[in-house]
Amino acid sequence: MKKLCIIAEDYPSEGKPSFPFVQQLAFCMSNEGFECTIIAPQSLTKCLIRHEKIKKRRSLDINPEGKQITVYRPFIITFANATSKLLNKLSGLLFEYAIARTFRKISDINTVYCYFWHVGLYAAHALRKSKAQLVVQASECEITVNENYLQQDILHRVDGVVCASRKNYDESVEHGLITQNSRTAIIPNGYREDEFYVTDRAQAREKLGFDSSAFIVAFVGGFEDRKGTRRLSSALDRFPDVYSIFIGKGNEPPTCRNILYQGVVEHNRLCTYLNSADIFVLPTNAEGCCNAIIEAVACGLPVVSSNKSFNNEILDDSYSIRINENSVDEIADAIRCLKDDCELRRRMSESAATASAQFKISRRGQAIVGFILGENP
Repeated sequence: MKKLCIIAEDYPSEGKPSFPFVQQLAFCMSNEGFECTIIAPQSLTKCLIRHEKIKKRRSLDINPEGKQITVYRPFIITFANATSKLLNKLSGLLFEYAIARTFRKISDINTVYCYFWHVGLYAAHALRKSKAQLVVQASECEITVNENYLQQDILHRVDGVVCASRKNYDESVEHGLITQNSRTAIIPNGYREDEFYVTDRAQAREKLGFDSSAFIVAFVGGFEDRKGTRRLSSALDRFPDVYSIFIGKGNEPPTCRNILYQGVVEHNRLCTYLNSADIFVLPTNAEGCCNAIIEAVACGLPVVSSNKSFNNEILDDSYSIRINENSVDEIADAIRCLKDDCELRRRMSESAATASAQFKISRRGQAIVGFILGENP
């Protein structure tokens, strides 16, 4: 059996669903015949200072199909917002040591898959003597790398790069992380079709206690400037008869009227909330490849979001309205357009449901398997 080791800063645990996309990939690759192991170092600093729960250093995760995934969480010491070169170098060395120490416990790994560039470079140096293929997933909204690791011998240790969007590819090139000789592929993020799908809107609203006749806008993401919570709030305040659900948390919560729900929901209930809405609006100004948008499309929702390049692979005119995400006027105009035209909403909803097939996580997994095995994705 092929053995895959995924390295990331975090992995979902009970009560803390961080980095769910890492778990999604592990689940998917397990179904593709890989024996999957996770290395997700946990910060001892955060456990002691922020009183975060200490997780088992070795545990098992089981995917919905019953496949087993081994999860290692070695301790590391982190330095919040470290700006000095010395602390940055020390952070990298500690992360690198945690990778190397844990990797020695795992035998016969064929491929190492790293989220994101900064972790990939730590792994490239830590595993410089390993014969395992090393692939970096470039899908972060902004590339941040430890400058101590921008060395040619480390970059040459990276055997392949999977970018979730053209934007990720272009930024990787700009940072000198990808060259003409690099082996790359653009493979957008995906969703699990057993978790996100179209259901009856009336039934979803009845389950949640929402008015069956209301026009509802859905938002999913962090309550922060980057995601545009306040910009959407300002746009919604122009409509006395439009209602909203804001799923997420953060320091910039929505302030508009007619909020039906605001806060975090369990992952297995998110599909119901999305299906209760008429449209999905996310005026984000920076992404790699937005999972929240893909999941909304899978639920058949017309989408209003940014016209920036990070959305090019996942949105087209048949089911989305692309706007300047910083313009409250354009956000409001797009909402008004969809609110006032039931037929347009119906067509876009049908197009979204049809288009979502290309973003199934199973397809993404197959494309990544092809890349790992040296096939053209």
